Amino acid sequence: ILLGTVGGIFGFLLPCAVLRRCAQRRHSQWMLTAPESIVRRAPASVKSTWVAGDKSSAAGMVKLEFRATRQDGSSVVVLAKTKVKQESFGRASQGKALEIAYVLGNERQFEVVSDLEAWTGKRHGSTIIVCFVGGCFGAIGLAIGVASGPLTGCYLGYVPFGVLLLAGIICGHFVSWPLSQRCRRAGLSISVQPCPKLPESANPTTFV
Repeated sequence: ILLGTVGGIFGFLLPCAVLRRCAQRRHSQWMLTAPESIVRRAPASVKSTWVAGDKSSAAGMVKLEFRATRQDGSSVVVLAKTKVKQESFGRASQGKALEIAYVLGNERQFEVVSDLEAWTGKRHGSTIIVCFVGGCFGAIGLAIGVASGPLTGCYLGYVPFGVLLLAGIICGHFVSWPLSQRCRRAGLSISVQPCPKLPESANPTTFV
């Protein structure tokens, strides 16, 4: 049973890591292709940019302001500080605009369009690394889990091994990505304020 549990813990990581990345790509594709009645786009004015963290974990941060329309026709101004990918950070400068996509009725759920396009496009080094590491741990877990029965003569170890493997699939497909998104947004500074009708010139339309 102990060997099966150890194998299950290692095996948990493979489906969890791979399926989390798949869920991330599905979310990005959905944000890009969903109809306007669900997801809308808007220009977001770049108020400031800075780099957070040290050299080993530096992240590009931007402060954005955009105007979101709600289902009843009213508008709100959203002011948010968020982390963006390196490509988007390189394009951002004060006074310019980045295109964002937001969920209608929940403007706090928004993403920079260029970040979404990057996630649905080419493979990134971080994705390859995560899949490689997850694959290594998964292979070790599978080897330990499968061998636990013949090595010990007790096949009850297959029970925790199978349960943990199934838990990794469920966690990666349904839990990991939505939970990480909620945690990320909980750490962001996002304010939503009602706004009067503004002239078109007040909202930048040239994206960088």
